[in-house]
Amino acid sequence: MPHSTTAALALACFAALAYVAATAPLLANRSSGVPGRRPLLIGALAALLHAAVVVSDWFAHGGLSSSFFDAVSLTALIVVVVTLLYQYSQRLAALLAPVYISAAICVALAAGFGHYSPINAESPGMLTHVITAITGYGLLCLAALYALVLSSAERGLRKGRQGPWLSALPALDSLEQHLFSLLLATWLTIGVSIVTGMLYVDNLLQQHLLHKTVFTLVSWITLAALLLGRHFYGWRGRTAVRWTLIAFVLLALGFLGSKFVLDVVLNRV
Repeated sequence: MPHSTTAALALACFAALAYVAATAPLLANRSSGVPGRRPLLIGALAALLHAAVVVSDWFAHGGLSSSFFDAVSLTALIVVVVTLLYQYSQRLAALLAPVYISAAICVALAAGFGHYSPINAESPGMLTHVITAITGYGLLCLAALYALVLSSAERGLRKGRQGPWLSALPALDSLEQHLFSLLLATWLTIGVSIVTGMLYVDNLLQQHLLHKTVFTLVSWITLAALLLGRHFYGWRGRTAVRWTLIAFVLLALGFLGSKFVLDVVLNRV
């Protein structure tokens, strides 16, 4: 059964509608690579409403929920916030529409199908572990989206397809620079999560957490290899895209894999 209060359900509906409203002008003007003020302002309003949903449920239940739909919704909120912040340094309309639509779906699913599964974060160290884990996954989600945009742009250039969407994109070097800055931030954030997990999680290597630990470590090592390859060997293009997506899939399996099986496949409540 959904755990959201009536107020949270109403806020979730308004947030989803605001995300859709922010997406509409982007789809209507797909030839422009730079979003206008309207999609950004409405998107910021949607993010505030989305955050209000999370805070409302937090106060209603005395803490954050770690169930699948709630974790996905919180991750989507982080992705939206980081994407909006990134618009100040590189306005990229191609990122906003998929981010907004995904967030609308996630906040609606969490409100309708989420159930409360408490996160035990009683100490500041444990809270730091939880926050950095969720933030790291959100950053890697955005990096994966950046990688897909980069891959699409490269493929279009190779095939000589200079459509309005491709022509409106920034230079590939600029896209790559922002991708690797995101990857570095992701690697550092996940690194903090790993260290705090080792310090504050007592049962990190027990069966129910072992797969999360292993997948997170392998994803973190994959990101480290990519960053080192970039620094020493100038890795870029398809190599960067491939390694980014591999790291994303690994972290997704660790972060959400068991939650999906327990909460969706097995319908645990």
